Amino acid sequence: MSKLIARAPWDWVTYRRSVMTPAGAVAYEHVYEAKAGPNLYQEWMKDVDHRNSVVRVYDFTYYPRSFNVAIQKRMITCHGEEWEQRMRWLRFLPWPRRVWRTISVQFSQPTGERAERGGGVMTMTIPWGKGESFDQVLHRYMAEVRNGGL
Repeated sequence: MSKLIARAPWDWVTYRRSVMTPAGAVAYEHVYEAKAGPNLYQEWMKDVDHRNSVVRVYDFTYYPRSFNVAIQKRMITCHGEEWEQRMRWLRFLPWPRRVWRTISVQFSQPTGERAERGGGVMTMTIPWGKGESFDQVLHRYMAEVRNGGL
């Protein structure tokens, strides 16, 4: 028995996903086809080579808030993405649309207060504002969190 999902014409659908260079330019752009129920993850995984061509790797030191957790040194891998969503039936129009930019960060090992007990953070996403460089976003985030440094 298959499930029938009724989608409204004003539903937001992913129209485009772009890989950004650290300078903020578009390195690769993938526009999704207008088909019923695309598996976006499988389509996006086809483009791994494009993401891997623009990654940056940094040394990262996590300073825990409690004294019973050791200072953690990790490698982080970062790449920038830009997403665009449009309304289902108005996909051909340049508006209305939602666009956001993020930096995806992957840690080499679990990081955080619970990392030694089998928990911890492996990936995270940082909002990337207009006019900010790649490094400015990472340093801004580390200053906000106050427990990490590049």
